[in-house]
Amino acid sequence: MAEQNYKLDILSVFGTSFSYWKSRNKEMWLFSLLNFLSFAVGLFLIGSTSNPAFLVWVVLYYIFWSCFFRYVFDKKPYYQSRALRKSLLPSTKIFLLTIVVMLFIISLPWLLSFLALPFDLSQHLIEYVDGYVEFLERDKAGVELMLSFVFILIAPFVFYRPFYAWIASIVGRKGSVRIAFEKTKGNYWQFLMLGLIMNGTSVAVQGLSKIVIKLLPFGEYTDNAYFLILFAVSSPIIVFYNIYMAKSYETFYPEG
Repeated sequence: MAEQNYKLDILSVFGTSFSYWKSRNKEMWLFSLLNFLSFAVGLFLIGSTSNPAFLVWVVLYYIFWSCFFRYVFDKKPYYQSRALRKSLLPSTKIFLLTIVVMLFIISLPWLLSFLALPFDLSQHLIEYVDGYVEFLERDKAGVELMLSFVFILIAPFVFYRPFYAWIASIVGRKGSVRIAFEKTKGNYWQFLMLGLIMNGTSVAVQGLSKIVIKLLPFGEYTDNAYFLILFAVSSPIIVFYNIYMAKSYETFYPEG
């Protein structure tokens, strides 16, 4: 039997998400604080992915967000090992899909130089390729901006739609990526707009964090100070957007 398709009303879900936050204001600020502390631990105590403790941090952070979604959907107990085990398959699929796509996107700007290797190019074309590579190395900020825009274009396929399969598994339903794609079919432009809003918010928060750090008496600018401010500003926004994902899930999975 074909799945019924639903349309995401972006503004309506924003309103529902704000209302939910207001109704659980203390709890949402507590989740924001815990998220900030998680980032701070990762930054100051673990430091890098080469630290073996990083894997422990990833597991605990995964549990944190699993409990968060079970809390939003009022699925008690909020920590349930069975739900965690069920969620591993869709989360692994989403992770691998995102990694593969991101690696492809990152390699896109360099593709021209790689394609040129097997061919006996004229001196003019060699100079053109060399100039292109120099441009990529010189304008890294522009390249990153271009890559982030490309990711926004494909995020509906590699992030948003598969993410609902993970939510489904966390709340006790079948975590099928195929079913998630069927339920969310026909919402590409809605997810694209959502991606633009989220990405715009991220850019604004980064800019705000740089302004804040200049106003505070930290002395010289340091990366650690910047990231600490960034985590503090962005944590409640991250919590809100996860509420949004939970409430938009209800659009596509009205049965719960």
